[in-house]
Amino acid sequence: MIVLRSEGALELLTGETGFAELVAGGLDPGSSFRLADIGCSGGIDASFRAFGRRLAAWAFDIDAAECARLQAIETLPGIRYIAGRVGLSDGHPFLLARGGRGWTEVNPWNRLSVAVTQRFRQRRAAPQPAPAPAPAPGLIDLTSFFATEGVTDLDFLKIDVDGADFAILSGLDGKLAPLGVLAVGIEVNFYETDSPTDHTLRNIDRFLRREGYDLFGLTVRHYSTSALPSRYAFADLPAQGRFGRPLQGDALHVRDVCAPAKAETAASLPAAKLAKVAAIFSLAGLPDCAAEVLIDFRDRLAPAFEVDAALDLLTGMAREEGMPTRYRDYCAAFAEDAASFYQRRDQPPAPAPAAGPPRGGDDAREVPAESPAIDVLLRENAELRRDLSALHGSRSWRLTAPLRRAADRLRSIMKSVG
Repeated sequence: MIVLRSEGALELLTGETGFAELVAGGLDPGSSFRLADIGCSGGIDASFRAFGRRLAAWAFDIDAAECARLQAIETLPGIRYIAGRVGLSDGHPFLLARGGRGWTEVNPWNRLSVAVTQRFRQRRAAPQPAPAPAPAPGLIDLTSFFATEGVTDLDFLKIDVDGADFAILSGLDGKLAPLGVLAVGIEVNFYETDSPTDHTLRNIDRFLRREGYDLFGLTVRHYSTSALPSRYAFADLPAQGRFGRPLQGDALHVRDVCAPAKAETAASLPAAKLAKVAAIFSLAGLPDCAAEVLIDFRDRLAPAFEVDAALDLLTGMAREEGMPTRYRDYCAAFAEDAASFYQRRDQPPAPAPAAGPPRGGDDAREVPAESPAIDVLLRENAELRRDLSALHGSRSWRLTAPLRRAADRLRSIMKSVG
């Protein structure tokens, strides 16, 4: 099944959950998929719920009320929501290197059309009483927290805090491998300066490659300037647009266990870790990378699940109309250079879908929130728009396009005759 996105979701986790559910069922009793989610407003990404009761998660957010709300409605026993500001203690070398600079000093947010739209809406809205100031959240040092909680193994680290993301990641320098982290999903900026401490894709990618990860996914959210605004990508929700400068996105870095250069690392991983790497790839919409893990480590994974059946399941994610459904037949068709592996000449390329849930810029949280009821409606609206966007980009929608055009012409003829 395709899962809906939560507010704190990674745009890259757009795959189906069936293979991850298969992996979860093959884990040894007592083992789990372990997630650390920093910036969990709206809840952890629904994709991870494919692991069900095998999911253990520590989810952090500065909003204590939101953490309490999420914990009250949580249905899985292994998920904890922790209120606090994850960050670095004063005097940390990373903070000293920044020299007191703010996190978003060169953010072009105030020049963008989304910021202007929000100001327009504020002026038209009825005045609202200023909310009572929230108490300052306590600082949480991840290394100390994990040591206190006895957390010695993690599978996935997600960071999205609108500002100190790279600082938090840098605080784990040299600690990701000992923790067993298989993948890191993090929001990245495409602005900032050339400082080595700025929260940019370049700095994050360089850091994670030093830690042994490779880039496997990247999204880009475009924001137009107010000088010539773009149509927004979502209904009645100012956020990214159809065009504009690349402002932010999400990056996914994973340990490439199939790379020859990483053979020693892969050999040191338990079979369950290898299966989880494949599950992460599948959740990120990368069935090819998941299949490569299954092929390369078939003998080690066979005790956990039927590998051939799992490959057929991944083939179902990869195949398009007219392609074989079984993995072996699919590969045989590819080896024969089958026409089904090429774009049809009479079929235009699928339009690129809007990238994920709507996001503001790093300064967006400074804008007063609208009423809770409106906020819920906007979220539901955004989810429906994303579903519609996915439908319009689907194979079935493209294949039935000629039929819809013919039906439209027929209705037009009938209307003119009537």
